[in-house]
Order: sequence, then structure tokens, then C-alpha cells
Amino acid sequence: MITAIDHIIIAVKNLKEAEANYELLLGLPPCWRGTHKHLGTENSLFIFKNTYLELLAQKGKGMGAELIKNTLKEKGEGLFGLVLKTENIDLAAQ
Repeated sequence: MITAIDHIIIAVKNLKEAEANYELLLGLPPCWRGTHKHLGTENSLFIFKNTYLELLAQKGKGMGAELIKNTLKEKGEGLFGLVLKTENIDLAAQ
């Protein structure tokens, strides 16, 4: 059984521009910024009471960078992932 939406991932072309747009949309600034050097991505997080929104962009080379690049090319900016929480992954997978 799914118990929560852990977080929502949005693929973006330009992280700084997306941060500014989502800050206006959500009424709050991102609370964290980081990079995943081994994946070739960078991100910003907007935290809410029971979930968070992650903006994810390509930065460098790696498996993540390729996924973001291909997604942006095929679909444009938008929903990239929905991360769910469960107490029993085997049961949820059935």
C-alpha cells in the first residue's frame, strides 16, 4: 500500500530560471540546492508540510544528465517523476 507522496520531480532546462518561476508560483523560495556530480544533475527543493517539490536539471555528464536531456527533448519541461512511500515495497509492487 502506498502511504505517502514522498516528492515530485520536475525536469527543467535552466535551474535558476525555474527556481525564480516556481518561487513566484509557490510563494516561497527553494530551501536547498545541490548537485549530483556522479549523475550529472543539479536540483533545488521546495519543502511543504508532508512532501517536497524537486526541480532537476542537467549539469555535466552522467546517467541522470542523459535522462533529463532526453526527457526535455521528447516532452519538454514538466513532470519527470513521482516518488511514493510505502511500508512494504514487495506488497506495493504486486
